[in-house]
Amino acid sequence: MPANYCGNVTAFEQEHFQWRCQELTSECCNIQERGFDNIRSIRVESGAFVCCEYPGYPGQQYIMECDKHNGDYQHWKTSRC
Repeated sequence: MPANYCGNVTAFEQEHFQWRCQELTSECCNIQERGFDNIRSIRVESGAFVCCEYPGYPGQQYIMECDKHNGDYQHWKTSRC
């Protein structure tokens, strides 16, 4: 991620944006290093993020972009690493 990137995503432990959350504004190659075992929902406030299925970036990649119209991500875009 470029040094001048300014995006903002909040990751939640439970579905529907509930339980503990962690704001991410820079690269995070392993969410477990931030005290999370799982992420069940994500809210992208600005910019776009690539989320990967497993620590260290293997598995499916999910491109998460901000949807200002309703706050929910309507379409998953995936690619196999």
